Amino acid sequence: MKKRFKLEFSMYPDSPSTNWNKNQLSGTAIKWHEEECQYLFTNHKYQIEEDDFNLLGLPIPDSSDNIDLQNKKIYRFPKLTLPRQKVDLLKEKYNCKVIRDHTKADISIVSLRLFDTLFERTWSRSITYSDTYKIVKHMKEFNWFTDEALDVLRDFFSNATPSCMVEFRINQGYYGNNKNNNIREQMHDDLVKWMKENDLKEYNSGYDWTLPKKNYVAYNNLLSSTSKIVLDSSISAIIDSELAVIGDDKYDDIEKMITSTDIDNRSLAVEMLSNCNIEKSFNVVSGLYFWHYEWFKSTNNWNSVNVKSMRTRLKAYEGNHNHTGIWSFNSYLNALMKDRKLTRFAVDRTREKLMNTLMDPIVGKGSQVFKVDLENLYIADEIEKMIDE
Repeated sequence: MKKRFKLEFSMYPDSPSTNWNKNQLSGTAIKWHEEECQYLFTNHKYQIEEDDFNLLGLPIPDSSDNIDLQNKKIYRFPKLTLPRQKVDLLKEKYNCKVIRDHTKADISIVSLRLFDTLFERTWSRSITYSDTYKIVKHMKEFNWFTDEALDVLRDFFSNATPSCMVEFRINQGYYGNNKNNNIREQMHDDLVKWMKENDLKEYNSGYDWTLPKKNYVAYNNLLSSTSKIVLDSSISAIIDSELAVIGDDKYDDIEKMITSTDIDNRSLAVEMLSNCNIEKSFNVVSGLYFWHYEWFKSTNNWNSVNVKSMRTRLKAYEGNHNHTGIWSFNSYLNALMKDRKLTRFAVDRTREKLMNTLMDPIVGKGSQVFKVDLENLYIADEIEKMIDE
């Protein structure tokens, strides 16, 4: 982990006169501070994934096939998607013991959701101390700074450590139509061009992952653990290995049962879903639970042990979700993204539902003026990248 600093230059052409001395940046135009976090790494992802563990200084968790649970002491880190009922099954089958002291555990169970809460993703990327120095040196050679500005920069470089990362920002905007005649705007454009030519990455070409100060202790507990670190999804796979997997092609048939006027049919469908391998049947189980939650509740077995376990796992998908607004459609896909469960099936099924319900009377077949077909209804590019094919 490394320290992270922020260095900003206010280069707006019409910024307050105190920021400029003729066409030199003054001391008040330059701001810097050390951020209360540690830099971890940079990428273009929106979530922490399992293959990022090496970058975090953690061993990549073993798959379910390589985990020995027999007679082991287990510690549960927070934010697991593993219902306690399933942990109870582990204790019975493998003679495991759940303990409260992570330093004494043989196995520590973590979730990717835990890292969502430990780490923060910035909206810009940082560059190295040496690259920052190169850029500032180039600016100085072209006489960009007053003596007061140079004093501010010397203070920055004396406080920043050579191993640190720097969010280097040039705040600049365009005003008026005489861009080519504005020396200050041209200064900015020339600098950006020089940075690209010298492969000095721009701050908006990726995201930094950082560890906020408030989470130092929690993360150090993970790093210092001598136990084997495993993901909750692997533990679920062990528990559910002998359970049936419900294929996507069964969605329509089970939906008919869930929405049946016969409570026995509904109860049978809910029992089937609660006893399946939920993680491997997530397309079907999550979709039906999200869109037909009230039907699920109106059953004979809503409070049974297995159904309660399913309800715990699907907590993020409960509630009444109607088709009269876009919120429900967005909410379902957002929940899947947070669970790392977004699939092509789920996206296409949601697109079809959106087209056939909310959008059809507005721009669908029944529309008199505007028309949109399913082929031209697609999700945002950044969400498309998160689909687990």
